[in-house]
Amino acid sequence: MGYQYYHYDPSSGAAVSFAAVFGLTTVIHIWQMIRTRTWYLTPFVIGGIFEAIGYLCRFISATETPNWTMKPYVGQSLLLLLAPALFAASVYMIFGRIIRKLNAGSISLIRPSWLTKIFVTGDVLSFLVQSGGGGMLAKANSQDSVKLGENMIIGGLFIQIIFFGFFIVVSIVFHRRMLSTPMHHMVVTEVPWNQYMKILYTVSILIMIRSIYRVAEYVQGSSGYLQSKEAFIYVFDAALMFACCIILNWWHPSKIVCSRKKVENSGDHEMLNNTHYDNTQPRLLCGYGTRAFSSRGAILYQSPKVANPRSSNPESQAINTSRGKESRHDDTPDTRSVQSPISNQFGPTSEKHEGEEPSTTTEQVHNDPNVNTQMRVQLSPEQVPRRMRIRELLPDLDLGAYPPGPLNSITDVAGVHVHTQEIFGAQGAINTGVTCIVPRPNWSTNACYAGVFRFNGSGELTGAHLIEETGLLCSPIVLTGTFNIGAAHQGIYQYAVKHLGTNKDGQLEWLMLPVVGETFDGYLHDCTSFAVAPAHIVHGLESVVAGEPVREGNVGGGVGMVCHGLKGGTGSSSRQVLGTYTVAALVQANYGQLRDLRIAGVPVGKILTEDAASDPSRQGMYEEVAQAKAEKDGSIIVVLATDAPLHPAQLQRVAKRATVGLARVGGQGHNLSGDIFLAFSTGNEIPVNQHKRPASVARTIDVLDDSALNTLFEATADAVEEAIYNALCMAESLQGFQGHTVEALPLARLKEIMRQYQRV
Repeated sequence: MGYQYYHYDPSSGAAVSFAAVFGLTTVIHIWQMIRTRTWYLTPFVIGGIFEAIGYLCRFISATETPNWTMKPYVGQSLLLLLAPALFAASVYMIFGRIIRKLNAGSISLIRPSWLTKIFVTGDVLSFLVQSGGGGMLAKANSQDSVKLGENMIIGGLFIQIIFFGFFIVVSIVFHRRMLSTPMHHMVVTEVPWNQYMKILYTVSILIMIRSIYRVAEYVQGSSGYLQSKEAFIYVFDAALMFACCIILNWWHPSKIVCSRKKVENSGDHEMLNNTHYDNTQPRLLCGYGTRAFSSRGAILYQSPKVANPRSSNPESQAINTSRGKESRHDDTPDTRSVQSPISNQFGPTSEKHEGEEPSTTTEQVHNDPNVNTQMRVQLSPEQVPRRMRIRELLPDLDLGAYPPGPLNSITDVAGVHVHTQEIFGAQGAINTGVTCIVPRPNWSTNACYAGVFRFNGSGELTGAHLIEETGLLCSPIVLTGTFNIGAAHQGIYQYAVKHLGTNKDGQLEWLMLPVVGETFDGYLHDCTSFAVAPAHIVHGLESVVAGEPVREGNVGGGVGMVCHGLKGGTGSSSRQVLGTYTVAALVQANYGQLRDLRIAGVPVGKILTEDAASDPSRQGMYEEVAQAKAEKDGSIIVVLATDAPLHPAQLQRVAKRATVGLARVGGQGHNLSGDIFLAFSTGNEIPVNQHKRPASVARTIDVLDDSALNTLFEATADAVEEAIYNALCMAESLQGFQGHTVEALPLARLKEIMRQYQRV
């Protein structure tokens, strides 16, 4: 053939050793992947198999010295050449999942939805070109064929280096932005992102060094120095790739980007059926020291008797930013375990994730190696069923005549975008957040018709006067806590200036009054911390998404809210009406007394109050919350969206019907309650902020006939009612400012009550 396979005698000892260690680490990777269901790591596992088989082929070649045969040589050449490309593909996918886990897509150079696609495409292209070159070498019958095969391999390696180099730049930029960002919800998180970014850097550098070595090897050609010494392949290829495998064995990506398991409904219901309401059994919460955390990182319980040490760990601090200055509230929990006085029937508090041991539903918020992990309290699934929406909990419950939309969320209305973010910190004192709603992507130039109704006006919805005067909504909507109104207002303006800009003279060519709604979260949150900064709003508006269900419960502006004496928060629901249109609600529920709570007409609050009579700790907790709500009653903000073409007067009438849904659940419109409802329609686009006067001052719009409004009225009431139920069912128990504790609605007990009243 005129082509010499090896320019040295291959070492059988080295080959069989690396075949063995690659085989071992790959078996461990397979076990880890199956155990944690991290199927996206399949390319990495295949790469490990390639490495093990490749060195096994090399061992076979060593035993054939000097009469080498083609198959073992081609096998080791191709497999050892291609395995790192598969490792690189897994690195890309891990990085993409880190960004999505942190909800930090807005600070990445490439959107997460495109990041993996771009880099994996480059990796596949590199893989194909290199494998094609390897195939050419295998079939080479002349020096020209050999040269062509080598050039193809070099080209494939260059593609890999270019894409990998660009990936390293993207990851470094993302990392630097993360370290400097004022977005607290991305910094205080259960994800040890900083540690794993460094791990990805290490693996990436090892793969890059190996790729550069391979390029140099093939550029020199078969007569070059690098191909004449066997030691180089073991030092610059085998050892480096084995190090990659070991690193990701030890710091397995499942710890940061573990896949979620789909839980069958039947299992959920069985879990609830087997969870008995027992006031006598104390409940252990999963947490560290005097803190317990929910599945989203919310504080479930914190003992007020134990002081937590302060820490400088940036991953456990709340960050407030104003004009570029940062003030950090330390939030490092004590490392002892805790037993909560809260009984085990106030409802499920965590979600099961793939990768967890069957005996625990604990989700770890901190992964600091200095934290004592041996004292963490673990719970069995029977103790902690997960939170679920009302339809999932009670599938036979009558929730009205009209079907929900595909997502049963406000994002069922086409064009509506939503984002929620939470802020926790300061040893449990900070529990707040913001919900950002964009009525349509081109809101600044194409307004929506809108209407506002105040059931009780002890609250604030900025921009309401302009909406009432013009009937137009041409602003994003932000829902948050009372003391965050100023920051939210400024944040909307900062976003607008950033994205709408000014003319060449620096003058604004647009006019907008921000729409910000508030409810008071001062029972669970230290309002004087002013934890929300304008930058949170800018980030939220840059991160809004459509076509996904809105997160519910202790999320967004609903983090610190209390509804009917139980943990309230954010909820959403939708209805399809008239065969064409959708009407949907998003609520921030922070109102009412427990005694008034009714679900489908059943006096659930009264029953829970009676249950608490046999549990002094619970009874005391209920009374404390009731007294606080009586002194400073909360509020409810309802945002209604529809794609039905309605004019402002019709939308005001629709907004009034939110009162019906509120009343069904037990809302009374108390003296100090700010019950304010905003309805908007995307059915017409009304030009605003236009630089030129239109040719005609008359405008034609579509308007739904008043005879069809009854359907919308009924659907609106149903959607608001269900949205409040969802806020209660999805919210998790939380202890916050000054040790104040608010329990979540006990789902197992609720199901039992509804059965007793024959509602399910």
